[in-house]
Amino acid sequence: MNKFIRILRIHHWSKNLFIFLGFLLAFLYVKYVEVYDIFKLLVVFLSFSFISSGNYILNDLLDIKFDSNNPLKKNRMLTKKMIPKKYSIIFMILLWIVGLFIPFIFLEPKKTIFGFIILFSGILYNVKPFRLKSIAILDVLSESINSPIRMYAGWVILTGEYMN
Repeated sequence: MNKFIRILRIHHWSKNLFIFLGFLLAFLYVKYVEVYDIFKLLVVFLSFSFISSGNYILNDLLDIKFDSNNPLKKNRMLTKKMIPKKYSIIFMILLWIVGLFIPFIFLEPKKTIFGFIILFSGILYNVKPFRLKSIAILDVLSESINSPIRMYAGWVILTGEYMN
């Protein structure tokens, strides 16, 4: 079980704190918050964290050979073959499903769009023929766009306002 917790890369969930920043900016705009809004914020944070963890597993699966030669990455669970690929794939898919399903259950279904965007971003970043991580400048741009998406999700949680 500890192996599966390690491949989640929970220490990277801190990137999802941008959701809270968007929520805070929205609070300064609307000047009210209900308890249910805090619940929605936590739902989206958890959703993004699960989807992001699935994206990290995808990255690890596709980069096993490369990462085995990298002194910083060679000790990852998949690189060291401590978790079989098939279980990693199942776990990745479950994380994506749960990450997309949580906001669908607890929020309005249209708010699942943010989770789909983060998932799609991870696929574009890692999977050929796109594999943006292998294209100079696009690698940085594709990763940096995720923070504003997270902030915008936090904004929409509280305000309900989407850009037209």
